[in-house]
Amino acid sequence: MTTDDEPLAALRQANLELRAQLAQLAPIAAKYHALCTVMPDLMLVLDQDGRYLEIAQTRGITPELIAQRLTTTIHETFPPDLVAEMLDAIRRTLATGRSTRLEYDVPYADTVQRHAAELTPLSATTVLWFARDVTSARQLERTERTLRTFETIVESSPDGVALVAPDGALAYTNSALRALLGRDPAALAASTLHDHVDPRAALVEALADALARGTWHGRMTLRRADGGERPCQLSLVRLQREPGDSKPTHLAAIARDLTPIIEAEQHRVALQEQIIAAQRSALRELSTPLLPLAPGILAMPLIGTLDRERANEVMETLLAGITAQRAHTALLDVTGVRTLDAHTADALVQVARAANLLGARVILTGIGPDIAQTLVQLDGGQLQGITARGTLQAGIAEALARAADRGRPT
Repeated sequence: MTTDDEPLAALRQANLELRAQLAQLAPIAAKYHALCTVMPDLMLVLDQDGRYLEIAQTRGITPELIAQRLTTTIHETFPPDLVAEMLDAIRRTLATGRSTRLEYDVPYADTVQRHAAELTPLSATTVLWFARDVTSARQLERTERTLRTFETIVESSPDGVALVAPDGALAYTNSALRALLGRDPAALAASTLHDHVDPRAALVEALADALARGTWHGRMTLRRADGGERPCQLSLVRLQREPGDSKPTHLAAIARDLTPIIEAEQHRVALQEQIIAAQRSALRELSTPLLPLAPGILAMPLIGTLDRERANEVMETLLAGITAQRAHTALLDVTGVRTLDAHTADALVQVARAANLLGARVILTGIGPDIAQTLVQLDGGQLQGITARGTLQAGIAEALARAADRGRPT
């Protein structure tokens, strides 16, 4: 071999070595290409001005799109405000020499996607941009946050809440319902709503109605583990996967314990009855006042309507006063009585006769024409021992005169 042949031999040897290296890299390149074609993420190389230098042919990235983008910059691809944010991330990565993370929204014709990118420096002027579509992941995170918030609200609710399958199986119960039923989560998970609600037949109809119409509200009785019962207001709401979905998945059951409300109503009614009784007692005392006029002489002025019930009250008050005061004369003044029927007049006469049995004489005063006619219609024998006077003054005068006669020596 001549000296001139040595460079050619060296080139041939180098060529052979390069071919060997390419043969070794070919499987790796094939694996890389296969991986890229199924990978949903975006991989590209950008310079400090946002120019596309390389774009990997990943899933959804066609050779035509790569050829189109390689002649442009991010300025032609994204809105100006997003371009400024992306350039800032690129230059920050190049300045620090460390990876940078960036999340941004990519607007499309009918939707907006959320992308998460990681930028890694490749050289002094270029970065590797690795971006992934995280729209579904962020939506899932928002949904999970909403569910956690909803669970917190439900667990804090004073009302019992359950997630009920169409057949009545309990998929979830909150702490208020567990306390209301007096059962642990495991026992409730192995049961159905039918096991805890009466009447059972009415519940079956309520579930069917809620599934058909969307909601149902009514009163039911909850059976506790200790055998006790709690009246409740039960609401059933049909739940669906999506709006317009005709096949319901579950029902939400909300049970409000009516025991405190019923007890409060019973207490209110009892208190109202006590107030009414106290008012009646006060009115009775005001409507049948008993006034001592002199030793042994009492007066009871009557006002308003004198019916049989009030006549009985008059008798009770008068007889009690005669006994307590040891009275010998009682004046019943009916000046203020508007009407007096035969039955009430008879009751008034009975008052006078009862007073006679206690040794007291009754003087009726304030007798008007109507009352006089009523008294005349009574049996004359009934009026024996009863003195009637037209005015209270006349009755008082007669009572005092009789008292004076009782005090004179015989």
